Amino acid sequence: KQSDYGAGAAILDLVQLEANAEIVRPNPAEYYAKIPAGEYTVHLIQLHFSDQPRVDSLAFLESSRVWLIETLDGIDKGERDLVVVAAHSRSGSWDMVLSPDRRKKLLGKADLVLSATTHRYQSWVPESFEESAAVCVNTGAVNYTGRMTPNGYLEIHVLKSGEIVGQYM
Repeated sequence: KQSDYGAGAAILDLVQLEANAEIVRPNPAEYYAKIPAGEYTVHLIQLHFSDQPRVDSLAFLESSRVWLIETLDGIDKGERDLVVVAAHSRSGSWDMVLSPDRRKKLLGKADLVLSATTHRYQSWVPESFEESAAVCVNTGAVNYTGRMTPNGYLEIHVLKSGEIVGQYM
């Protein structure tokens, strides 16, 4: 169940994330991966934010928010670094529940902010962050879609030029 903190740890253990990337796992539910991609490094930060309980402060723990900011602060982002931050979102944009300062830090450093399991595909420019590098996307759903979105998934490619190409398949 999504409300069981760390319940997905068995899957993370099974896929052996550390076999293909440098992994930091501060707890059973979240991780930070440094993934080599040719001349680039993809920094993937995966957060836990469940549907239940329906209180954001309980479903998206303060310890997770602190860890996110500490991890972002620890990334010395250069021209060949791409930062991707992902979390589940029942409302479609998990970054909206962050404090203004934390959200500013996230959208100022991330290249791609993914909201997963929202059952619809959507991309947007966060209001008042028009100059931010971050692209914010709801990833859609393969087998349980919401209204007005066909079954599908988000496919992301990092090109040799460092450009990120995303498409909903």
